Order: sequence, then structure tokens, then C-alpha cells
Amino acid sequence: MMALAGVPAFYIHSLLATPNDYKKLKKTGHKRHINRHQWDYDDLNKKLADPHSDQFYVLSEIKRLAAIRIKQKAFHPNATQFTLQLPAGLFGFWRQSLNRKQDVFCITNITKEHIALPLTDLNLYSGPTWTDLITDEPYTTLDTDLILSPYQTVWVANG
Repeated sequence: MMALAGVPAFYIHSLLATPNDYKKLKKTGHKRHINRHQWDYDDLNKKLADPHSDQFYVLSEIKRLAAIRIKQKAFHPNATQFTLQLPAGLFGFWRQSLNRKQDVFCITNITKEHIALPLTDLNLYSGPTWTDLITDEPYTTLDTDLILSPYQTVWVANG
């Protein structure tokens, strides 16, 4: 979602890794109340300060990814975006900066299985170093497979 054209929007409970509120659902009987949790301010602050909490981890990762995204010219709102034709279980799109100097291939494994994708299927061109912006892993050879873990996303970029 963060790599798609436009400005990413986040539901507050996604930012805070709010668990489903089964108590509220049971109490009210309204299905939408499962995601209408009201945080206690002090409790939330404790969780956000605890590096072992889901709330700390999720908010930190979203902030980290947003910081990466901001630096990429290919993620400009008016940059080119095309959907990729990928094997079943993968969803992806290609972004290219307005000056055509940066390409980013955004690919997500939408399954619970590992999936291998030959880098040659992306038609990456030789010359620049290709790197996953999320993990900082370089791809030193293009004649190899990209192995995506279940639900993993990569942002494969040049330069």
C-alpha cells in the first residue's frame, strides 16, 4: 500500500496494532465494534515505549518504511506506475521516477507459501545495482530467483 501512487492513508488502529475488541463486540452485538477499541492513554503510552510490544514494533516499522518511501523519487505521486504480470500468488507493480532515473519493482507475496520469482521475469536491466529498499539486500546477479516468504513485500530498486 505504501508504494502505490498517491498519499498512503492509515487507519489509527493499524498504526497502533490494536487487537480486535471482542469484549466490546460481545457487549454491544455490533460487528463493527470489533475494531472500535478505545485506548487508555497511559496504557497506550506504556505499550508504545516498550520495544517488545506489538504497538512499538508496528508503529516503528511503519515509520521506518515511510522514511524509506519519502526518499524515493519513483514514489512521487505523479511517477509512472504499471501493474506487473506475475505468477499466481504474487501482486506487483513498477514505479519509475519522473526523470526516469529510478525504477522500483514493488512485489508482494499474497499467500502463506514461499514463492520463487526469477529476477529475469522482471526484465531488470544490467548495469545498476539492484537492492531491496526494505531489507537493504543487494541483488548481485540477475540470473537468480527472488524467494519471497509468505506475505513478504520487496521494493527492488536500482541505484
